[in-house]
Amino acid sequence: MPTLVYYLILGFYFQPQVQYPWLFYFLGMMLVATCLLPAASIFVLYKYGMISDVNLVAREDRLLPNIVVTSTYLITYLMLRYVNHLEGIIVVPLFFMTITLIINGVISFYWKISAHATAISGVLGFWGFMQVFMPIEYLYYPFLVFIILVGALFSARLYLGRHTPAQVWAGGFLGLSISVLGAWLYFFDII
Repeated sequence: MPTLVYYLILGFYFQPQVQYPWLFYFLGMMLVATCLLPAASIFVLYKYGMISDVNLVAREDRLLPNIVVTSTYLITYLMLRYVNHLEGIIVVPLFFMTITLIINGVISFYWKISAHATAISGVLGFWGFMQVFMPIEYLYYPFLVFIILVGALFSARLYLGRHTPAQVWAGGFLGLSISVLGAWLYFFDII
């Protein structure tokens, strides 16, 4: 999901200021750091018997993968912020995604919350906020399609029996609220 957020932010909203070789390099790095490494780590944890299922169906299996995934997000944020000295719209979304993962992990320790709903709702929150404050006409219809996809993902989690409606809605609320809060704090120069 972070790759999608950064593609929307850098590829569409700030396109004139972003050079394409840098954009592809950055998006590739985000894909590796926030998707491929976490997925590979979950597979390694499964192969070494540290979790019972790669789908993390059991709530007990979520603690260690959540720590690993949150750590990769945090390390990526710290590298962008303090090693590469990037600021603003480049690091703010990743910072709030890391905060969301921490909150999701803490909740998951006590109650099974939908991480899928949290992630996709976070993208929806950032995109929706950007559409309100920096409207781009040709992104309006894809935004509406994305809202339908969010509903489809929520429905799929329920249909597959992976979560209860409360778990899906709680995840959706968490992702949406943290992403909107982060975007609001950034766009109104609070952070």
